[in-house]
Amino acid sequence: MKTNDGLPESAALIGRFDVSDIVRFIEADPKIWEYSKFRQSLQGLGETESILICYNEADPGSREGSEYQYSRAIAERLQPATDYIKHLTGRNRVVRQMVAKVLPGGRIRMHADLLDQSNSQRFHWVLKTNDQCRMLFRRTKLHFAEGEIWIYNNRGVHGVANDGDTDRIHMIVDLE
Repeated sequence: MKTNDGLPESAALIGRFDVSDIVRFIEADPKIWEYSKFRQSLQGLGETESILICYNEADPGSREGSEYQYSRAIAERLQPATDYIKHLTGRNRVVRQMVAKVLPGGRIRMHADLLDQSNSQRFHWVLKTNDQCRMLFRRTKLHFAEGEIWIYNNRGVHGVANDGDTDRIHMIVDLE
């Protein structure tokens, strides 16, 4: 089922990409999660951690993200997957990009992203997950497997439940 803007009501799998290099890089430097606590301060994101790559903390709805010096090395490792998503979708401009972790037992409450992203589309590349992790949508719950790339309508109601005992880590990129 599609919404009024033609996007999937829940989500659609669009591809797969190897995660081994980026997961090794992230796991080798656990302190990389400590540089920015901004997203954890947002309502409903307290059980998460983030590595901001292209994001505007002063105006999270902005279509002009700032690049972060601390995340340059991870951005380089994410580039092949980002380029692959651009190729699959025909979208070329990164508006927002981050790596987001939901801690074991963590939740992201049901919400809709209502920021000014009218021309952008959200993609998730699953870097690490467990069998007890679900993306929640108004009418469905989906398990996104490691390596999968998903498109979904983040302006629709969605959330996350990580009922497992390991982290759930996704690269999230908004493209226009």
